[in-house]
Amino acid sequence: METESPIALPDDHVLIRLPEVMRMTGLSRASLYRLINGGDFPQPVPLTTVSRQRGSPIGFLLSEVKAWVRQRLEARNGGVPPASM
Repeated sequence: METESPIALPDDHVLIRLPEVMRMTGLSRASLYRLINGGDFPQPVPLTTVSRQRGSPIGFLLSEVKAWVRQRLEARNGGVPPASM
């Protein structure tokens, strides 16, 4: 049985789940939520109509997470953008 290949979408249309965000950033779940609550990390996107309840599924826009990582690299490099990402 063949599986269909995923549709290629631009990064600003791709949602990723928390474990992927943790892998991309190297941050723990608690650290990410602390940054989110402090306004220092992109806000999650509710994935169901029952939002804002503890345990409700969330996703993050891939483009926003990549932009946050780029900003961290630029801060480290004194404002110089990373070579490629």
